[in-house]
Amino acid sequence: SPSPSPRLCSKDDGAPSCVSSSLAAGNAKTAGTRKRKQTTATPPSGKGGTNKKGKRLHLPVQKKKQRKKEQNKVAAMHYRQRKKEEKSDIELRKEALEDANTMLRAKLLRLTEEVEYFKSILPNHTNYC
Repeated sequence: SPSPSPRLCSKDDGAPSCVSSSLAAGNAKTAGTRKRKQTTATPPSGKGGTNKKGKRLHLPVQKKKQRKKEQNKVAAMHYRQRKKEEKSDIELRKEALEDANTMLRAKLLRLTEEVEYFKSILPNHTNYC
């Protein structure tokens, strides 16, 4: 089998086109047998773009850092907002528990006084029975 011949490439119209050296030399034997698969050029750096899965391609490092910084800023803002809401909820719960505690202490005091009252009248009642 013949060994592959070296390729000659040129960029006349902006897209590279490669031709085997045997075609360039005019070799009729291999002229029509090999066809080169055409490739599309990748977008120039800085333009961005997406692949089939929607992932970003060819973003410069500075843009990636900027995008990451912006994402972090938004995430930090959401985190602080969530923490404020949690703190507010805890404060409301604390106030409700303090109110309930105050009511329970008042009820305990009233019931303790009632027990003392019944203890004081019980000896008098047993004399009548």
